[in-house]
Amino acid sequence: MTEPPISAGEASARHEARDWVIRLASGEMMPPERARLQAWLDASHVHRDAFAHEQAFWQDLNVLKDDFAPSARWGRSVSQLWAVRTITAAGGLAALALVAGLWLAGIVPSRLVADHVTAVGEQAVVNLPDGSVAHLNSGSAIDVRYRDQLRLIVLRRGEALFEVKPDAARTFRVAALGSNTDATGTIFATEERDGHVTVTVAEGSVRVFGPAPPDAPRAAGEGLSVAANQQTAYSSQRRALTIRPVNAVDTLAWRNGSLVFDGRPFGQAIAEVGRYIPERIVLNAGSHRARPVSGIFSIHAPYRALEALAATQGLDVYRVPYVAIFIN
Repeated sequence: MTEPPISAGEASARHEARDWVIRLASGEMMPPERARLQAWLDASHVHRDAFAHEQAFWQDLNVLKDDFAPSARWGRSVSQLWAVRTITAAGGLAALALVAGLWLAGIVPSRLVADHVTAVGEQAVVNLPDGSVAHLNSGSAIDVRYRDQLRLIVLRRGEALFEVKPDAARTFRVAALGSNTDATGTIFATEERDGHVTVTVAEGSVRVFGPAPPDAPRAAGEGLSVAANQQTAYSSQRRALTIRPVNAVDTLAWRNGSLVFDGRPFGQAIAEVGRYIPERIVLNAGSHRARPVSGIFSIHAPYRALEALAATQGLDVYRVPYVAIFIN
């Protein structure tokens, strides 16, 4: 059953409401932004109706997700997928709608929110108390826990690059996934993705050690030393043991708004661009994931980057806005 035609004003309100619902669903909306949403809702019944309409659609996604399975997704057109809007009153997203309401009511404690967060596609520069600077990449969150002898940053998720101000009296440490990275007067980035942490050094050196609590003392010489243009990785089950060379300028080009791929496997390049897009990306199982691709792309135009990368493999991109992107 198709929906009745709506006016241009209603269409515009729904588009804006969909953006608001996406932000709420991310769990990263800060108090000032929640206040702007409340003001937008209070401004017009058209806004409130549009918000309720899009919120109901988001509750459908527990049903839609089954249609993204490889066995089913290629037998449907994008328009058919977009039309699947059977409403369910149960599921995680229905609960999410309730949580969103609690946020607006101010019931959920603010302590559950990280000190600094970025949404998908957003970046931020954070001036830290000691004069150091943190650059947050898309979909990231950090806590700042400075104390007398320790400048501690906890990376909750995503990626952050740090420009550390030297201070011999206080260690600068980034804790992520059960291990720590200590630095003095250096530039480095820490990324947590899919249960793994990657540490990349642009200038100076760092020491990665653990597993250990965030405030654990580090013995002299303890840990793996990582120098400029080097990278290491670890997980909650495996400590950092190996070092590999990298071009830090290219690897950390996101700080300047670019993604640089020099022979990157196609599947990895698509995943990297996907960090800046709210939709889930579904790659055809037959796509050439391992084929190397090269190029420089703007993180501010991620959809064009996807299309360009797909074109190198002779693939097409189909987008269901705010739901999924299919590359086939």
